[in-house]
Amino acid sequence: MKTLDKYIIKEIIPPFIGAFCIISFTLIIGKIVDLITLILGGASPIKVIALVIAVLTASLGFSIPPSFLVGCTVAFGRLSSDMEITAIKSLGISVRRIAMAALALGFFVSIIVLIVNLFIAPVGSKITKGIITDIILSQKELGLEARNFTELIKGITIYAKEKEGDWLKNIMVFDMRSKNKTNIIEAEKGKIKRDKSGNIVFYLKNGRIVVQGKKHLQFLNFKKYTISLTASLEDIFRKPVKRELTFPELIKRLKKEKMRKEKEHYMDTLVHLYKRFALAFSPLVFALIGIPISIGFQRKEKWASFLISLSLFMAYFGILSFSQRLIYQGLPPFISAWLPNIILSLLGILLFIKKIEGVSL
Repeated sequence: MKTLDKYIIKEIIPPFIGAFCIISFTLIIGKIVDLITLILGGASPIKVIALVIAVLTASLGFSIPPSFLVGCTVAFGRLSSDMEITAIKSLGISVRRIAMAALALGFFVSIIVLIVNLFIAPVGSKITKGIITDIILSQKELGLEARNFTELIKGITIYAKEKEGDWLKNIMVFDMRSKNKTNIIEAEKGKIKRDKSGNIVFYLKNGRIVVQGKKHLQFLNFKKYTISLTASLEDIFRKPVKRELTFPELIKRLKKEKMRKEKEHYMDTLVHLYKRFALAFSPLVFALIGIPISIGFQRKEKWASFLISLSLFMAYFGILSFSQRLIYQGLPPFISAWLPNIILSLLGILLFIKKIEGVSL
């Protein structure tokens, strides 16, 4: 690597890392209240730390591209304002050659983000949901309050007149999970706990069950009765969504949705997959358009570079949001996902040619 390339890369790396740390810190600060609530609610600090790491891992595909954009705009903004670009050009070195190292670094970062988006970030999302699920399932009460009807899981509604510590008193449970019958359970008291196998159960004492079938009623008295909740709660919290699927899993989902002729779901999943690829190459796009704008915008203040970065980032996602609305009006999913990259790349090339190199179009 030549001296000039090393110099350019050394200029980009510090603001890139600084921006990455700030964005990551901002993501955690946004969830600090929730994290404190989890700790106060009895979650172990180790689980909370693991949750923070998982959240940061899941958001790598979002935090790296704007960080690289900031790195490029700050680096080339400083080089331009300090007249170093002019000095280098006086040696017969073109702006295109000056930017080559940054563009190569942008391509390298894009490959890293691609790997993150396809394999690493989905795992981080899965781990995040898994930790949150474990924390929620470890809570003893799961949001049950006295004198309130609470749908604990789909088909089971609970009402209790009183609450003392972990125990609910004078309970009524409406179990409507079966289509053929409804169970109305009355109990003196009950609480949610884990059994010896680690399953979440609703433990009831001293009551009766009224089984209401289509043609008859049946009354059953009990001293102890348990309702298993683990499977139902895990189905709610652990059902995978698109962002939690790795590349091979997304391909499998696409094949299933295509075979089932679920056009809307298939299109959503296809766009999601294309977006992962398109977003992965946004660092290269940001470098392509951010460099000529930063060189032309000769201001020493770093806020100017951050303003450029913010504007370009908002423009990128603004175009992406607009293009996604056009999918069901006939715009191909591939074009919808890649439209921001295409528009900003073309604009960046035009700026390099017209404003920086001085070639008329």
